[in-house]
Amino acid sequence: MSAQPNPDRLEWYSGPGNNYSHACGCGRTTTVSTPQAGSDVKCECGRELKVPSLSRLRMLTGRDGYESGVIDEIRRLIRDRGLPSMSICALSKRPTEDTVTVSITVPRFFKNPEKDDWKLVLVAGWVGVFFVNAFRKPVFEEEGSMTIEMQLRVASNQQAKTREMSQSRLRKLLRIEPLYARLLEENPHCRITILE
Repeated sequence: MSAQPNPDRLEWYSGPGNNYSHACGCGRTTTVSTPQAGSDVKCECGRELKVPSLSRLRMLTGRDGYESGVIDEIRRLIRDRGLPSMSICALSKRPTEDTVTVSITVPRFFKNPEKDDWKLVLVAGWVGVFFVNAFRKPVFEEEGSMTIEMQLRVASNQQAKTREMSQSRLRKLLRIEPLYARLLEENPHCRITILE
């Protein structure tokens, strides 16, 4: 989403990395980090530059003022009609305009049931711990969870298949969209549902 600087006027754009850059009228580019937001910096030419607040910097570079993570980025792109970005079916890899609605529930808390294994060792020994862990499923805490609905390109003749897929297959399917892949990487315990 980086725009190229315009040397004819003062301009802000995103980059490099998480920083912001300012194209001065002299033709030089000054890199500004997020902690410098709201302060004054100098260009190499000596011109004093008033750095806008962080929320204003974000808006000047095409993001939401208070975008704080991948979920906010996905919501903005959905609102701006930037998602889904792919024009092919996630299953057949053929061009399609058809989409399915995917609901991803991201838990705020994830309970690790293995922390109580010491109690099981006292009662059933190490063999009991082995058998319990072999069949244990992750505990998903609903309290405080966040749900986001998004579109995924799936041809209409393939949509029924997606509703029957396991969580691991749905994860692989969603990875066709880079932002969805990042969301799943940052939230490995989320639950995916294909809506009707």
